[in-house]
Amino acid sequence: MRALVYYGARDIRVSEVEEPEPGKGDVLIRVIACGICGSDVHGYLGITGRRIPPMIMGHEFTGIVADTGEDVNDISKGDRVTVYPTRFCGSCSFCKTGLTNLCINRTVLGVMDVNGAMAEYVVVPKNTIIKLPNNIDPIQGTMLEPLGVVYRAVKNAPNILNNSVLIAGAGTIGLLLLQLVKLAGANPVIVTDINESRLDIAKKLGADIVLDPEREDIKDALSKLNIDGVDVAFEAVGAESSVNQVLNSVKNRGTSILIGNSQRDITVNMQNIVTRELKIFGSYTYTIEEFKATMDVINRIDTESIISKVISLEESPRVFEELAQKSSNLLKVVIRLD
Repeated sequence: MRALVYYGARDIRVSEVEEPEPGKGDVLIRVIACGICGSDVHGYLGITGRRIPPMIMGHEFTGIVADTGEDVNDISKGDRVTVYPTRFCGSCSFCKTGLTNLCINRTVLGVMDVNGAMAEYVVVPKNTIIKLPNNIDPIQGTMLEPLGVVYRAVKNAPNILNNSVLIAGAGTIGLLLLQLVKLAGANPVIVTDINESRLDIAKKLGADIVLDPEREDIKDALSKLNIDGVDVAFEAVGAESSVNQVLNSVKNRGTSILIGNSQRDITVNMQNIVTRELKIFGSYTYTIEEFKATMDVINRIDTESIISKVISLEESPRVFEELAQKSSNLLKVVIRLD
């Protein structure tokens, strides 16, 4: 089968590889479409250590059931599906309380050395299969995965209704965050980014204020709103500068929610955190139940404005390099394989 194989930093090629076979309790999926995640781009650059070559990336995908292994009774060939990309044990203390995203034995499709869905076929455990409703098309369905990330972050945030929110980063996650906090009644919502075209999309999707932190002072903007700081701030980049941006933007006793997961080590001002009693917590992916819940949310938001282009597998190496450029205006790119 054809697959996009990661061979090392900035070395990703379409290659012929052996088609996987489903074992007991497994399902073989013929991939229709797979989104390129920001973490895939970071993996392509070799900066996170979370892609071990040679391997196949891809965890945001939809497909059709091509075959099933033994002991798979409620899934049939031809079913349209998406997949919860975390393989969880079901028996650890976190799984038993429903926190499958924190399973101590977890592996993730397309991460480390686990082959993912940037290929014609992929094998997954049956307990990660979720049937795709007829009102969600395969391209749109690739957005369920990043939507799950955002759904969990907003769900676990303090009360957002009528409260001020700042979102640092207007990439895919930030623009989905914008729409979900607006649905939850946040007011006002401020979005920051250094890319003007992304800020234009944020404005189109309902941001009350958009700011470039390299050109505009966030504190000045907040003072014009007669607020000392926002109630809740989401970090959707994963960089030291944006983490400090949200910590400096929240009011005393405000909450900062960190979603970005790129830069491993950062420096923050502890006195700022302690003397203002700031609340900080991380939000990591989503549980399988939260992933299922996104099916009822996705048609309430605009995903078309976030999907920049749909490409073929053969175009993917060139587009990965384009996505890796800081000057790129691309948001979500989806690889179509059918």
